[in-house]
Amino acid sequence: MIVLRPLTCAMLPICPAPGIESWLGLRFKSTAMYFEMMRECYESLVIYSFFNFLVEYMGGERHIIRMLRSKAPQRHVFPFCCMERWDMGPEFFHKCKTGVLQFVILKPLMAMLSWAFESLRMYW
Repeated sequence: MIVLRPLTCAMLPICPAPGIESWLGLRFKSTAMYFEMMRECYESLVIYSFFNFLVEYMGGERHIIRMLRSKAPQRHVFPFCCMERWDMGPEFFHKCKTGVLQFVILKPLMAMLSWAFESLRMYW
């Protein structure tokens, strides 16, 4: 049985959130950048929550790594097909987790950086 945790419940309003942010940005043009920054931070929270939800739904990290070890190495898609294959297992899961966490950290940071440049009139 899956229990919805508070972070998992953060995913529920993801559909109306961009619409509300767009409407507020159109209605209050002088503060649209702030609404956009809040949306960017919220989206990163949703991505983090969704990744954790998937890991829990699939049985936890150990179970996923055990499942991945039984898979054959995977090829890359078309433009990157010349690269070597990825071995499935703990290294692959760690790379996926690292990618998600980098996104979750960098997306709000970039939003705040764009807000800082906008306040300094350096953002085009």
